[in-house]
Amino acid sequence: MIAQRTLQQIVSAERASVTNQMFGPASRNAEGLGIDLVDVRLQRIDLPDEVAARVYESMKQSFAKTANRLRAEGKQEDATIRSTAERQRTVILADAEREALKTRGEGDAAATQIYAHAYSHDPEFYAFYRSLQAYERSLGKESDLLVLTPDGEFFRFLKDAGRAQPAPTPRH
Repeated sequence: MIAQRTLQQIVSAERASVTNQMFGPASRNAEGLGIDLVDVRLQRIDLPDEVAARVYESMKQSFAKTANRLRAEGKQEDATIRSTAERQRTVILADAEREALKTRGEGDAAATQIYAHAYSHDPEFYAFYRSLQAYERSLGKESDLLVLTPDGEFFRFLKDAGRAQPAPTPRH
């Protein structure tokens, strides 16, 4: 009965069917000896060396095929996860940039409103303040060279500084 089966049938999922078919005749033979057979199991299959080598090679190829399939599935899952994460990153950065631009715009609007209020409150002070900012940006470095006419508008507040009221001296 075993000899009629292929090795693949004996060691594969059909093993249960093979052992069930062996159980019936073996149980009847054992009854004649006064033995009640409960179960039959294959414990070992002895193969000729050349057949065993082919079986092991076949098993090795089957395992390699399964491993390659699992690796391919893993790479596909990796690509899916990475693309999803990259897409989420792009959305998060775009949202953050949009929010930052909105906040900067609100801050610029508030600053413009404050400057407009200050300018309308004291236009001369605002002009002086803006000139100080221009002096700082223009004359900030040692290597800077600026060629201007002395009577130009740029130095208006520096020229008028001599006519300004002296600052009160602090009392101790």
